[in-house]
Amino acid sequence: MPFSLRNWFSRIVHPDRTDAKLDSKMESRPLSKESCALQGRGMNRTEALRKKLVFPQSPMGDKDVKSKAGDAPFFKHNDEDTILEFKKAFDHEMKILQEASPTAEAAGAKTHGGYGQNRLTPSKLMYGKDFNEVNRTIVGVLALKWLVNNQYDTFTAFQPEKVKLTRESFETIRTLILYEIRTSDELYFVIVSMIINDLGKKDRPPETGSEEAPGRRASAATPNHDELIYEDACNGKIELLNEFRDHKDAELHRWLLLGLKLGAKLNVPQFAQAENVPASLTTIKEVKNQPRALDFKILEIVLDVAGAQGHVDSRCACAMLEPTWQTFAASRQLLSDIAEHKINECDAYNKLLEGRAELLANTGFKKLSTEVPEQRALLRLVTMGRALESKGSADIIADAFYSLSAEQREKLVEGLAVTGIKDGTAIIPYYSPSLFANIFRRANERKFSDERKVPLLAALMRFLVRVYRDTKPVTSENKGMVVECKLSFIQDMIISDAFLDKPETLDKIAVGESHYTHAFDEWIR
Repeated sequence: MPFSLRNWFSRIVHPDRTDAKLDSKMESRPLSKESCALQGRGMNRTEALRKKLVFPQSPMGDKDVKSKAGDAPFFKHNDEDTILEFKKAFDHEMKILQEASPTAEAAGAKTHGGYGQNRLTPSKLMYGKDFNEVNRTIVGVLALKWLVNNQYDTFTAFQPEKVKLTRESFETIRTLILYEIRTSDELYFVIVSMIINDLGKKDRPPETGSEEAPGRRASAATPNHDELIYEDACNGKIELLNEFRDHKDAELHRWLLLGLKLGAKLNVPQFAQAENVPASLTTIKEVKNQPRALDFKILEIVLDVAGAQGHVDSRCACAMLEPTWQTFAASRQLLSDIAEHKINECDAYNKLLEGRAELLANTGFKKLSTEVPEQRALLRLVTMGRALESKGSADIIADAFYSLSAEQREKLVEGLAVTGIKDGTAIIPYYSPSLFANIFRRANERKFSDERKVPLLAALMRFLVRVYRDTKPVTSENKGMVVECKLSFIQDMIISDAFLDKPETLDKIAVGESHYTHAFDEWIR
């Protein structure tokens, strides 16, 4: 039987049912005059690109035949021409992405390029200057091209040999794409969904007095970028989304909205890195009767991950390593089981952690148990620290954890234990994996010994204690909620020489109310 994303989630497909209606708050609203103008402008500038995405269609209704997406003229260009063609169609969106702040992991990173005679990054080739989010988005699009064109050597060119994506895994991802993308419109849809997902990263001041977005409640804090872009989509403010509002593309429009709604509540890479909490997984149940919408959301995430390190090295899909792919593959199976009600969110989350414990034990590290609170907390920290395949890095994280005072360690264990499902408020330490990564990166650049890295990570853990604000599982409440704390505000601090030379400097940084996003009312159990 051929591979397909639908087979990944086959147990939640119900072919005898029609697609369930979207939540009433997600239904397409009538476009304002301004949105109608945006719709027309968007269609005019992307028309040339859409023509270059045309390829011979598979037989109507044949879901078990690989598409010929590689025959689309767009994929016949060399990489430089692909980038410039992309700029012609999406210059408006790329200029929006130029306004995005660097991610926590991008702080201080140098970008490698390889395009044109001067070996430029995509952003420099397009605009003469590096913009992190532009590079990340473009590398995601190039990754799609490399997959469709079977360019394994290009896709993996500068990946470390030890963790390089295998040819077999590359072929699995490629096959999934070619089975899922069946029409030229769907190919364009995948590209657009990648761009729209990134648009929310644009810096913007919090709005006051504006209409609440579906799924949001009033808060002084700024929501994450996924929520912001979902709000814009529901209010008809996104040119590219408005292109899909006509009758021919109405189904794609629904899929895009549903994908944005899913992304506003569930960040799959966060799940894979044990960064979010079990309550975050509940939203996957909403796509149970929308299988293809889910398929395309998964495709978008795969390509987003492939381009995630484009701000560091734009010459290949350097973030889609073999461990990354295997982690993602394990995560999607658990999401499938939750959607079918075969497993609850808490058990699925612990099952993910148990798999991480196995990976860690294979390096010679002590086998950790999810049944022991302190070990479960350490397992989450090691997973967030991306140290599952390096006993040395895991040992450093463990040494930092056990260097905390008994009181600090207990508070950290308790904060990491809250699920957000009938046990109180669970806090997501948003960007924490990036902070771990930057500390390791800068310490390695300074050629620190393992012993000198321990105080740096211990300082980060003391900071996390303050982030968790004495939260702990309280089952007597019989309700729960999830709140994110955006940690990117300390990115400049943790890569600074001042912090590296004196880690206790971080102890003086306060965590204010403005760093927390609102809670989701619909997550209250």
